[in-house]
Amino acid sequence: MRVLLWSELFWPIMGGGSQFSADLAAELRRRGHDVLVVTRRDEASLLEADEYRGVSIRRFPFHEALFEPQVDDIARRRSLILGLRRQFKAELVHTTSFGPSMWFEAVTAGADSAPHVVTLFGEEISEAAGLESTLHRALRGAAWVTAPSRATLEYALRLVPECAARSSVIPVGCVVDARNPDPAPSGAPLLCIGRLVRDKGFDIALSALPAILKRRPGVRLRIAGDGPERESLVQQATRFGVFGAVEFLGWVSPTRVASLLAASSILLIPSRAEAFPLVGVQAALAARPVVAAAVGGIPELVIDHETGILVDPDSPEALADAVLDLLERPDQAERLGLAARSLGCERFRLERVVDAYEALYRRIVAGEAVAGARPCE
Repeated sequence: MRVLLWSELFWPIMGGGSQFSADLAAELRRRGHDVLVVTRRDEASLLEADEYRGVSIRRFPFHEALFEPQVDDIARRRSLILGLRRQFKAELVHTTSFGPSMWFEAVTAGADSAPHVVTLFGEEISEAAGLESTLHRALRGAAWVTAPSRATLEYALRLVPECAARSSVIPVGCVVDARNPDPAPSGAPLLCIGRLVRDKGFDIALSALPAILKRRPGVRLRIAGDGPERESLVQQATRFGVFGAVEFLGWVSPTRVASLLAASSILLIPSRAEAFPLVGVQAALAARPVVAAAVGGIPELVIDHETGILVDPDSPEALADAVLDLLERPDQAERLGLAARSLGCERFRLERVVDAYEALYRRIVAGEAVAGARPCE
């Protein structure tokens, strides 16, 4: 099958939804599908024409074209994409994230008239300033709509209720290491991983740290990631007198996530908003317990007191209590981690997730899953 994969970000070293899109494309290619990825090019170091694990990639400066518009540039890029689509002759188009690239997909869709699957991960929806009408049109015109969590799918259905009959939840997945993970090393630090933005709630983790250190003075917290909140987090750690107990690792490659998890005791996900965190899946597969805020799709990933602990959002006190409970009962932490791995291997194995998408593709191309879908207006 010829699959045209539109991904707002397709840069495996970024992790998250971008990493999943890359893994999905590569696994489809391994199974014999012809996959072409169209994505945006924000970095001069990224090639316009590239390849990733046998998957062809074409990058365009979509963001620049829409937010620093030059009429001639928009027309030229539209013409290039039309030519690319006519040449590729996709049997199915799959948009795996939302942003400026979706506008270009919509205005060039007539080049192949292939049925369209739209996947929303959640985070990009909140950053969709000025593109809401494009999102509405894409959802109305999709042959099928998917999301990694029921919470994110319900948001999409509130926007376009008529999608309900042609929508489903398909979680993100990861490659499972067949080797059993080692137990957490003695005295291993707590870990936060993600972009340093307010929604990730790392300031809540820092606010919880004084109470944790009061009872467990040897505890350390590692924060892996970069972003606009970095300086304010450093200032907060200094102001609270916990800077010496915090290690800011900066941006880390997704290839380091497994080793970071292996060297940690507990993963903290104190998010204020979250669709379905890939790092939570990775923690589960590493048999590390998660203490997470009960927001968005997190309760669909973490089963409270079975595979991790859920706490009230925006509550440093609740986060500290849950972390201390696991630190003071390492047998409980180990039990939760092993249960999380068992569940992760069952539900979030990459091959199983790609099986679900592959089956969906085949039904759509065969005309079995498009009843009620309306063309883009």
